Amino acid sequence: MTTPTSSPSPNEPGGGTPLDGAVVAVAGAAGPAGRATLLRLAEAGATVVASDSDPARLAEAVDAARYAHGGARVTG
Repeated sequence: MTTPTSSPSPNEPGGGTPLDGAVVAVAGAAGPAGRATLLRLAEAGATVVASDSDPARLAEAVDAARYAHGGARVTG
């Protein structure tokens, strides 16, 4: 058995999150698919910029993603 000499890359098992450093824009973020997308991207470590035509629903979706993944970088 070999011992690794460095940390694994983000795409290797045991590495960082797959989207660390990525910035992703999500249109329609307050709808059901948009909310699911925000959650998944936040979980994967992306910085997410969300937009929607309904500001109140957008705020709820952004807050939900931030709450679900403490420290998530999600903005509306």
